[in-house]
Amino acid sequence: MTDTSLPAPNPYPAAPVASTGGGAGRAAFILAIVLVAFGVLVQVLSYFAPRFAYDLAMGASGIGMIFSATTIISGLISVVVVILGIIGIQPSQPRGRLQAAAGLAIGASHLLGAVVALLAPLVLYAFG
Repeated sequence: MTDTSLPAPNPYPAAPVASTGGGAGRAAFILAIVLVAFGVLVQVLSYFAPRFAYDLAMGASGIGMIFSATTIISGLISVVVVILGIIGIQPSQPRGRLQAAAGLAIGASHLLGAVVALLAPLVLYAFG
């Protein structure tokens, strides 16, 4: 006679325990979204820049300083996003690697744009 009082063994393995981690990737992705929103805000403000310059009696150098400041802020946020993206994309971080990769890509492109925007006037004045 066969003992049927014991349950049949489960043919499926147990689900892995949710691992910790992914915070750097998630933070890189969230900061990348903030960076894109900041870029959109700067673009909208640049549309109104001539009006602000006229109302506040600012010259071209004043507007240039404002946009230089926004570019430096964008560049600093981009550096943080790139660092967090590099940390989050490491194989030791089991979760959030896709978010880290997206944040790294967005941060790197914004960082490149900020560097070019800050260095372009120097290059143009040197060779112009």
